[in-house]
Formats: sequence, structure tokens, C-alpha cells
Amino acid sequence: MSSPSPAPSAAAGVAKIRPLGPEDIGHVRAMLAKRDGHAWDERSTAWFLHGLDPQRCMAWGAFVGDKPVGLTSMFLRTLSVGGGTERVAYWANLYVDPDYRDQMLYPRLPMMMLTSLKALGIEMLYAPVRLPQLTKAHLGLGFAKVGAMEVLVRPLRPARFICKYKRLGWARPLAGTVDAAFGAVLALTAARPATGARIDDGPIEQRPVEQLQAVATLIGERSAGRIAQLWSAELLQQRYGQTREGGSYRLATAWRGDALQAAAIYRLAERGDGIQVGVLMDFAFREGGEADGAVALRAVEKATLAAGGELLLYLDGLGDANRQLLKRRGFRSSPENYEFLVWPKKLATAEARFGDWNRWAFSFRDHDAF
Repeated sequence: MSSPSPAPSAAAGVAKIRPLGPEDIGHVRAMLAKRDGHAWDERSTAWFLHGLDPQRCMAWGAFVGDKPVGLTSMFLRTLSVGGGTERVAYWANLYVDPDYRDQMLYPRLPMMMLTSLKALGIEMLYAPVRLPQLTKAHLGLGFAKVGAMEVLVRPLRPARFICKYKRLGWARPLAGTVDAAFGAVLALTAARPATGARIDDGPIEQRPVEQLQAVATLIGERSAGRIAQLWSAELLQQRYGQTREGGSYRLATAWRGDALQAAAIYRLAERGDGIQVGVLMDFAFREGGEADGAVALRAVEKATLAAGGELLLYLDGLGDANRQLLKRRGFRSSPENYEFLVWPKKLATAEARFGDWNRWAFSFRDHDAF
């Protein structure tokens, strides 16, 4: 009987970590494809990581010989903080090849990244984390928890969703009847535009720059006094140029004359078991403009239904006004939560500028993983 083969990492040698540059996009693409279980093309990878331009995104890779086996990255962002601005880092894309997890690449990769922050003059790094075991590991690296966000869910085809989620293939023929009845109720209770309101909905890249600037202004007004990314028409174009898979983001807007009253940026996506969802990336409406916000949401519902969607998702980090309207429009709490972490932990104290969770504004637009 032959002896078992050594683990790949032991046989191949110790992984070495180095910074990644634009010439490493192919290595990053390979690791993201292995992490996600589906192919990434080189163009989408370069877009997602801003071409590894060190002014916008920095990454580190672990290699055994020429083989990439680990990845971590951070996006460099400008936040509005206390009436001024601050350059910070946002942590994303931590991945270690399962065959090489005996090499302590977690925590080696993040420690390499954290060590680099000081040389860049960056004093804060933040990250939302969905998995409790990963939160615990991050706390061991010197992070602190600032707050938590629920993922809110709006059922659109609840019976078909349950059939997919519970893998009840035998019940699928019945689901159509149940969902048709649910859809009829949904249509009867749907918000309708008030007199004088105009609703537009379509791919965001087709909107003229002046409309995108109006959206950026509305987002800024909604986030006034809170810790949030700063947006302009140009930055919205960059952010929503494409989805990670190469598709389009969409924008639903409510107008009165030339004045923007509400905006919902969203996309269509697939989760596990073939579950189709609409994802609210950002949502804003003017003070007192709940009715216009509701009809913008209805446009998102209709587009998601037309695309075969079962659910709408929203990351509840944009304040009470959004939450109250969404709850009235049928959104409910789900089992999914994100814990919001900052590093170093001294920044999370009550008197620190980043420590008050109620001052933050954060959504799927900032995170882009669901």
C-alpha cells in the first residue's frame, strides 16, 4: 500500500508574498475564478480592481513558485468625515487557495497589507464581514466592531424562491400558481406616481451626465453629516461602468419637471441554487419625498420581475428614512447580517471620529458582494 502524497503546499515549497501590479491581472483573474467557481475574463478583472492603479487599488499575492495561491486587496477611497475629507482604505478580496491553507497565509497576507498602510499615510482601514468566524479572526488582527447591518429582503416570487432554496423540485409546478396570486396582490398595492411625476428606468450608462450629477447631488444631500464616500457624475460612471460579470447596472429615477426627487441604482444577479435577485445598490429620495421614493422602488420591482427575479435585496446602512420606507413597501429582515469593522481598534472608541456607527452611510454600492 503506497503512502499518501504530501499536501501540494508542502511538496511545492513555502509561499512568498509580494505586491501585485498591472502585469499581474492574469494571476488575479485566476484566483478570483477559483474563489467564485466561475470564469472571470481579463477585462472585467482589470475593471474590478481599477487596473491595479496604486492610486485606487493595491493588492498582494502569495505565490508558490509561479503559482498564485493567495490574494488580498484594498481600495483607496476618500470619505467625508466631520466636515472635511479623509483618505482611507477598504479591504476586499481576501482569498487563500484551500490546498495551501497550512501556510498561515491568513494572517500573513492581511498583515503585509496592514504594514503597508503607514507608508501610504493612511490611518484607517474598514471592512464589512458576513461570516462570524471571519469576524473573530479579524478581531484577532486588531480590528474592532463599530456596528452591524441587516440585509433586508423583498419577496417577489416567494414560492419559487422557497422551492429553489429548499431544493423542492417536486413543488415547482405549484409555485407558479402561488406566485401569480402574490403578484396580483403586489400589483394592487403598488405605489403609483403622483400627478406631475415622471419615472425613468434603464441602464445607467445610457443616462446623460447631467442626470448622473443630479443623482450624485441627491446622494450627497442624503448623506450630509455622515461618513460616506463622495460622489460626482464622473465617479458614478466609473463605479457603475459594468457589473463584475460584465453586465449593466440600472437606474430608476422619479422627476418633477427637471428636479430629481428619488433615485434607485440596482442590478440583477444570481445567487446559489439559481436564485435570481434584484440588488438595490443605492437608494435616495428628498426629504418628504417618500411617495416618489416608493414609485422608484416599484420600477425596480417591475424590472426584477420581468427578468425572472424572486427577491429584492438591500443592505440596511443608509439610515432610518430609507429603512422606514422600505419596511412599509414590504422589505423584511433576513438571516444575513454584516458586521462593520475598522482598523486599528483605537478608532472605534466612542470619542473617535470613526467610532459612532450612527454617523456612517454604507450600502451595497460600497461593498458590491451579496
